[in-house]
Amino acid sequence: MKVTAEMLRDKNACKGQVLIFEKEWPNGTRITKSACLRAVELKLDINWFAYWFLKDKSLEAYQKAREPAWTKYEKACEPAWTKYYNICGPYGTNCYKTCVSHRVACNKACTPHYKKYSKAIAIALWEASKI
Repeated sequence: MKVTAEMLRDKNACKGQVLIFEKEWPNGTRITKSACLRAVELKLDINWFAYWFLKDKSLEAYQKAREPAWTKYEKACEPAWTKYYNICGPYGTNCYKTCVSHRVACNKACTPHYKKYSKAIAIALWEASKI
């Protein structure tokens, strides 16, 4: 499948996401492993894409591949998020300055895990698109 900015606009994708896509692939792109991995690097929302563009068995395969990657990410980040919520409350409503520094620490702890998750879902999207 070739994906174009016009296709994304037709599904009401976020303007910012479409602009990033269009800058990287002005003539569109096929769903390849390298394109999926690049989309993740660009912080494009490939979950959104999967739910709007994959059909039946492809979407089912994507969801099946995505779930363990998400579970692993959540488990890896749980200690950092728990510490953050214990200090800052559920919405970071306690002392703003303290919560900002704890949020930064939490994000720093979770970033490597999120990168692994993102790579896993990029590959899952590529593989599912071939079904």
